[in-house]
Amino acid sequence: MKVLIVDNHELILESIEAIIMEKYPKCWVKKVMNGKDALEEAKKFNPDCIISDYKMEGLTGLELLGELRIASLTTRFLVISMIQEMAVIRAFMDNRVSGYISKDAEKREIQRGIYTVLEGGRFFCTLTKELINADKGRVTSTPFFSKRELEVMKLIYAEQKNQEIASRLNISVSTVETHKKNILKKLNVKGTVGLIKYIVKENLFSKEG
Repeated sequence: MKVLIVDNHELILESIEAIIMEKYPKCWVKKVMNGKDALEEAKKFNPDCIISDYKMEGLTGLELLGELRIASLTTRFLVISMIQEMAVIRAFMDNRVSGYISKDAEKREIQRGIYTVLEGGRFFCTLTKELINADKGRVTSTPFFSKRELEVMKLIYAEQKNQEIASRLNISVSTVETHKKNILKKLNVKGTVGLIKYIVKENLFSKEG
């Protein structure tokens, strides 16, 4: 089994590695401290599972997961984070995350969550499940957009074509198209016109911005 751990705190990296090695001593573990390095390492290492924080330099955990999906890397993805915001949790769930654990959870629960995901299951800690249950039935009018999705939306609003957006953001045209597809899905609209209407309605950007 190959596992990639991503967190900007060395103590967290070592603690998670110790939990893994306690039960899986032959596991191949790699550790990185930011999202950008994690993406590059994942492409080379092709891990069976990535255990990641949410807030990191380079790419957030959510942006990392999105980039992995774009690159067709279907590794299991477990989030261990201090962030307990329903918009963030919902965005990870929309991207088929394998689990979400609060760093405030008890050590035994964190261990159980890691082992469950490594063995192919899904796991949400007690604190996270309480948020999810409390959120059920609520109508949410504001989807959660990643930093990159907002950048793409802003350039679409500025009437930039796919090739121009790709050049400005230093990404491929196919990546731009994937971001647009995800944005339209989140907004439940069929095309650019619906996207522009949403931007205007919510006053997200200005032409000068």
